[in-house]
Amino acid sequence: GLAALPSGSIVAAGDFSSANGQPATAIVALDPVTGATDTSFDLTVENRLSSGVLRIEDLSIGGDYLYLGGAFTHMRGGGRTAFNYMRGLGRVALTNGRTDSGWNPELNGTVLAVDTNNDGSRVYASGYFGASRGVETKRAAAVEAAVGAPLAEPHWQPVWSSSSNDYQRAIRTEGERVWVGGSEHSMFSFSVTDFSRLSTSITDSKGDLQTIE
Repeated sequence: GLAALPSGSIVAAGDFSSANGQPATAIVALDPVTGATDTSFDLTVENRLSSGVLRIEDLSIGGDYLYLGGAFTHMRGGGRTAFNYMRGLGRVALTNGRTDSGWNPELNGTVLAVDTNNDGSRVYASGYFGASRGVETKRAAAVEAAVGAPLAEPHWQPVWSSSSNDYQRAIRTEGERVWVGGSEHSMFSFSVTDFSRLSTSITDSKGDLQTIE
């Protein structure tokens, strides 16, 4: 994932452990001209699950925050000395990577895609997860940007094109719709108001949808 900071630096995230010869926990800010590391953006990410696989799959900017989705459980940044628990989906300040201890949807699986609406008031995520803090939100979640990270009302309960292979790889929102695509070659759109399904597209067999732009 890539995102442009207000400072002009570019944040790169993915599956790596070093950048410019220095340790990096799957994320780094870089000067877009020289490629040098921008140390003013300070963020350390960890995955403390037994598997230990650390991966940041996607980034999205909403309001004053950079949202991260992937396989992780804890983050520390922007001068904080203690780690904050943020599983699967978290956010940090755009200016310096400072973690937001009051926002944790706690999704119980890997997030593959993240997108925010135009005013930054809501975050959409898709992936392998099935719940947010114990509340069912199967493979797609709409989370308010408000403190506490509440799920949007009414709760989004989509029915996918397969009851078993239902992971969702891509998500994008614009205007009054949010589009989701993934396993079993489906791309559906939903109302951002009541989450009713507005369109259904299922392509020929043998393949997943992996990105929406």
